[in-house]
Formats: sequence, C-alpha cells, structure tokens
Amino acid sequence: MTSGLKVGMHLHPERGVDAVLAEARAADEQGYDSVWLADHLMREPEDPDGGLDSIVLMTAIAAQTQHVRLAWGALNPSFRRPGILAKMLATLDRVSHGRVICTIGAGSDKSEYPPYELEWLDDHDARIAYGREVTLAIKQLWTHPAPERTTFEGTYVQIRDLAFNPAPYQQPHPPIW
Repeated sequence: MTSGLKVGMHLHPERGVDAVLAEARAADEQGYDSVWLADHLMREPEDPDGGLDSIVLMTAIAAQTQHVRLAWGALNPSFRRPGILAKMLATLDRVSHGRVICTIGAGSDKSEYPPYELEWLDDHDARIAYGREVTLAIKQLWTHPAPERTTFEGTYVQIRDLAFNPAPYQQPHPPIW
C-alpha cells in the first residue's frame, strides 16, 4: 500500500551538463516521481552551464530517463510566446510519452529581460494576469488541435486562427500547475 506521497528532485545544471544528466538518470533509477529545473535565461557569468535553456535541457533529460515526470520550478511565460511554449511542451510531452507537468509562474528576475529584449511588466498583478492568460491560451491550444483553428483574445495574449499541432500525448492535456 502506498501513501500517495510523491517525491521529486530539483536538478542543478550549474554542476555541468554531464552531472545534471547523471542526477536525472539516478532519480529515474531510484524511483523518484519527478525531476525539476529552474527556468532562467541568465545565471552567474562565471557559471558556464547555469544559463542553459531549460526546455532544451529537459528534452535531453527526457531522452535519458524512462519514468520520472518532467517539471520546472515555474516556467516563465514571458520568455517564449504562448503558442511557441505550447508547441514546445506538447512536443516534449509526445517525445517523453506523457511525462510533462506544465508549471507556469510570473517571472521574478527583471535583470534577465533587457539583455534578451523582452518586455518586463513592472506591476506584479499584471505579470500574474499575463501568466494566467498564457495558461488559458495553452490549455485552449492543447484541447483544440489542428485541423481545428484556435483564436484567443486576452488583454495580454492574442492568438488568431492557429491550427495548432502537435496535440500533447496526455489527454486532454498535461497537468497545469
């Protein structure tokens, strides 16, 4: 009889690519439920592996594991356009045979935005509202795949007439946290 308790492991890319992949494989082999990454564009300049793209790195982790769920402390919705983020996560969910957990945050490190020419919303409530709209848009895209066309009109997010594919592996969609 299991207690229902699930245990995940936060991975540390700053230790190097080979080390983080080894950590993920060990977590998978030891029966952990999930592995987690942070989603940042920049880390300390002296840390050559700390600024790795978290979705690309998670794809490598998916290829080297069999069972662990794949999640992020929180994906920053303003780093990637909503339709692109939906496509990336749906693709990873298909590649991993349904192991993605979609975690959406609001963004917290203003210093990452100017160097990448990203718009920072100073108002915390506006960042939360943007993240909510991104989440709703992603869910709508995932549950209305091509040939159906999706339009989403929000205050911050507009998607028009998109025939979205691929649909995620998990139906109706990956868990959204």
